[in-house]
Amino acid sequence: MKRITDRLYAIVDGIYAQDGVVFQAAWYPVFQALREHRAGLAVSEVASRIGQSHVAVSHVSKKLEAAGWVRSAEGADRRRRVLALTRKGHALAARLRDLWVALDMVLAERLGPGQGDLLGGLADLERELDAGEFAAEVVSRAKASRRNSVRIEAFAPRWAEDFAALNLEWLAQHFEVEPHDREVLEEPETHVLDPGGEILFALLHGEVVGTCALIQTEPSVFELSKMAVTEPCQGLGLGRRLMACALERFEALGAKRLFLESHHSLAPAIALYESCGFRHTPRPAPSVYAR
Repeated sequence: MKRITDRLYAIVDGIYAQDGVVFQAAWYPVFQALREHRAGLAVSEVASRIGQSHVAVSHVSKKLEAAGWVRSAEGADRRRRVLALTRKGHALAARLRDLWVALDMVLAERLGPGQGDLLGGLADLERELDAGEFAAEVVSRAKASRRNSVRIEAFAPRWAEDFAALNLEWLAQHFEVEPHDREVLEEPETHVLDPGGEILFALLHGEVVGTCALIQTEPSVFELSKMAVTEPCQGLGLGRRLMACALERFEALGAKRLFLESHHSLAPAIALYESCGFRHTPRPAPSVYAR
C-alpha cells in the first residue's frame, strides 16, 4: 500500500508539473478544506476535518502561505490561527478544478467498478500506472475541459475590486503603481465606462482571473489597457481570449484606431499583441506613464 501511495503521489505531482503548476499532492487535503470554507478555518478545525495532526497542517499551511495562496491571522480569542485562501489561492483552485475532475474520471474508467477484491484492485492499479499514459491522459482531458470553463464577461460593479487587484498584482511585480494607474483602478466607471469605454473579465469556474479595458482617449480612438491575468492562471491562453473579445468590441463600436503602450521587458505580452495584428509605431505623444 505504501509503495502504491508513494507512486500515486509522485505521479500526481508530475501531473501538476505537466499542467504548469508548482503544487504537491500532499498539500491537497489542507488546500481543499480551505477552498470549501471561504471564510476560513482554524488550524485545529482543518486538522479535524482532514484527519491529520495540528503539526502536519501547520507545516503544509506555511508552505501554502509562502506561495501566496493562503493567509493566516489571529482568531477572535488570539489562541487560534485562522487560515483562508487568498484571491490567488481561489484562482489556483479554479485552475486545478478541471485537473482534479479529470484525475477522478481517468482513474474510474481505467479501474472500472470494484469487485470486492482489494489485492486484485491494487494489482490493476499498478498495471495502469506502469502503462505510462495515465498522467498524459489526465492533463489532456483537463485542458480540453478547461477551455469550456472560461467565460468572458462585461463589467459589473461587484467586480470593481477584482479589476484593481488583478492590475495591482502585476504592477507590483514588474513596475510601480503610478498616479494614473490609481485613478483608473479606483474609479473605473468614471475613467473607463462613462467616457464610452468597456472593461472585460475572464472568469474560470466563476472566479475572476483576468481583465482588460478599452479606454476612449478621443473620438473614435481607443487604448487597450489594464490587461492582466493573475499569476496562477497564466499560460492558459486567457490573455488571448480577452484580446479576441476586446477586438470584437472595438469593431462593434465602429471606432477608427486602437493602440496600446507596453514595455520591452514584457516579451510574452508583446508577442501576443504582435500575433493579434498590432504593429510597433513611433509614440505620437508623451506617455502618461513613467514606465
